[in-house]
Amino acid sequence: MKTSLCLALVTAANCQSALADITSHFDSDTEGWLLVDFPTNGHVAQPSTQSVPFDSSFGKPAGSLRTGEGYYDAAVAAPPAYLGNHANAYGGQLKYDIYLRLTDGVTYPSVVINAGTYSLYYVTASPPVNAWESRVVPLTETGWHYNTSGGPAVTKAQMQDALSHIAGIYLLTEWHTGNDDTNLDNVSMTGGCLADFNHDSFVNALDYDEFASLFEPGDIGADINHDGFVNALDYDEFASAFEAGC
Repeated sequence: MKTSLCLALVTAANCQSALADITSHFDSDTEGWLLVDFPTNGHVAQPSTQSVPFDSSFGKPAGSLRTGEGYYDAAVAAPPAYLGNHANAYGGQLKYDIYLRLTDGVTYPSVVINAGTYSLYYVTASPPVNAWESRVVPLTETGWHYNTSGGPAVTKAQMQDALSHIAGIYLLTEWHTGNDDTNLDNVSMTGGCLADFNHDSFVNALDYDEFASLFEPGDIGADINHDGFVNALDYDEFASAFEAGC
């Protein structure tokens, strides 16, 4: 197997990785998104939801979600296409455009991934007011916290597990302790590239070397198929992805 994988370096080297797998542009409706009671203070397995207003006249371009109060801490919740097993999104990105009209100007947890029995929190500073901001959230462990916004740093294994069991993705739209008025547009969840093992956006010998350095001693970091074992199945899956070049 190692010989065939090394030969694949010749054809796969420097291959660009990762295109968007799922997108929501809200051109004509809400596309199944909902307003959700944002779990600010810790994991909630099934937070309350309700319909979210569609704004046909405003967006980037026109057509977006527009949220007000609704809940004490309001956010929008992704539809079923974003839920379930998205293990291949590891190494990708969650992107969206947000437009605030009111803010406290402080740092809040802005994105939550609900994994069913626990949640991961991504904390950021407030977007600006009266201007569209394009946000990019890494779908790696970087910057994420376990179960609360001030919880322990998320490990690679925890992020990979969460992406394999997505029960909810929530994007905060309430950044102000009083009234709120926020638009959100152009959400995408980018799939990661399995063969881009070091996440530098290229597939080359560096990825092979890093994978091999974990695979040979049986390190769980080489558990490509997330079955809890490091064996030939992981090697074959990595080789197949590498040869495809993403």
